[in-house]
Amino acid sequence: MNKNVRVYLHGLNRQEEDALLGFMQGSRFDPLVCRNQGPQPEPGSILIVGKSSWDTDRIKDLKKGNPATQVILAVFEDDLETIFQQKITQIDDYLILPIHAKRLIFALGKAEDRKAQFEDLIRTTSERDQTTRELSYFIKVGKALTSTLDTGSILDIIMEKTNELVKAEAGSVLLLDEEKNELYFELAEGEKKHDIKRFRLKVGEGIAGWVALHGEPIIVEDVATDKRFCHKIDDSLDFKTRSILCVPLRSKGKILGVLEVINKIDGKPFDRKDLDLVLTLVDQASIAIENSLLYKKATELAITDGLTQLYNFRYLHQSLDIEISRANRYHTQVSLIFLDLDYFKRVNDRFGHLVGSQLLVEIGTILKNHLRPMDVICRYGGDEFIAVLPETGPEAAFGTSERLRKTMEEYTFYSDTGEAFHLTASFGIASYPNHVKDKNELIQLADQSMYRVKEGTRNAVFMIGRQKNSLSMEIPEG
Repeated sequence: MNKNVRVYLHGLNRQEEDALLGFMQGSRFDPLVCRNQGPQPEPGSILIVGKSSWDTDRIKDLKKGNPATQVILAVFEDDLETIFQQKITQIDDYLILPIHAKRLIFALGKAEDRKAQFEDLIRTTSERDQTTRELSYFIKVGKALTSTLDTGSILDIIMEKTNELVKAEAGSVLLLDEEKNELYFELAEGEKKHDIKRFRLKVGEGIAGWVALHGEPIIVEDVATDKRFCHKIDDSLDFKTRSILCVPLRSKGKILGVLEVINKIDGKPFDRKDLDLVLTLVDQASIAIENSLLYKKATELAITDGLTQLYNFRYLHQSLDIEISRANRYHTQVSLIFLDLDYFKRVNDRFGHLVGSQLLVEIGTILKNHLRPMDVICRYGGDEFIAVLPETGPEAAFGTSERLRKTMEEYTFYSDTGEAFHLTASFGIASYPNHVKDKNELIQLADQSMYRVKEGTRNAVFMIGRQKNSLSMEIPEG
């Protein structure tokens, strides 16, 4: 049994109050007399009340506040029949006046037992209801996660739902850059969400880096006591991190990154309950992440050239449809560069097809390094390449082509034995709407322009109304 159980006395006369106070003296029950201007009974307490001050509505409020509230009505035996006839509710027990000590202590003990049973029931019901709510919540989360195959959208859902489960000041998803072995901020929430994206963490650096390295979830209740915590972001952004919850994001056992939340809004540190909720969410999301990555890979295979990793002709047509539509909408231009390698067959004949394949990969790298991120580069087939230049007119496209021509002319390739050689390309240009009326005409005219060079000097750029020629750097015979 608990010690110092509070018992409120209300609506009794002085003689009855004194008797009750005397009987409870030295027991575990701590009586407190309630006056009109003094302390009042609290929900969840034990209350002995006199018949003269019985207030059904008041008692209902106490019971509503906490159903474990125990109400004992003190009455004379002659009044019981009247009470039963009036059907007075909300009463848990009776004390017959005049009160006897043993009867009082027995009644209070029973009230204490009932109160404990009610509290256990309330707690069990609350836990069951909480479990039901969590189950319902995660069912809804599952539906949201399976409604998309876009990895970015899935990460958005994970971040959003984490913030709903664990009320925190800030949160972020950091993904792994395998090439640099660093974590970068893919998503961020909180006051500094825009500023934080410029930072990167080495794998193993800070709490997030530690989780990425070890693949284990972690709660840091106070970062001031944890040597793993990295202060550079806090110092740069004038932010104070107190507590961190961080879990790994996996796909088929491989670490993709980490999810972290910082500083609970209520000021308390994160606890095991918070971690369990976030882990449940992340475990559920891992399947969606795997599916999205598989879909992304399948999509990339459908639109990507397997050798050079450039886009293929399928994506070229999709891209041109988009860019021509945008050019019509915003009254801009789109240009197309069509290039074909000069004497590529000689490379295969002289050095073998493996060297030829490696050369095509290097050509793709040159194009990516010397064109804009917004430009769409495709391997059209064999040794032919096409670049789509959005918001670019004929003259700008010509200048770009000429720079590419010179770069390739000066570039040194090497065979598998280390022998150096050079290679050039023929370039044709067409622009929409300057030269053509639609996508098919654009490709056709650029192709024809390229063949004008091919049939002439090679190693040059040709565009309608303008021509540029230079000597071809052929591979010597033998």
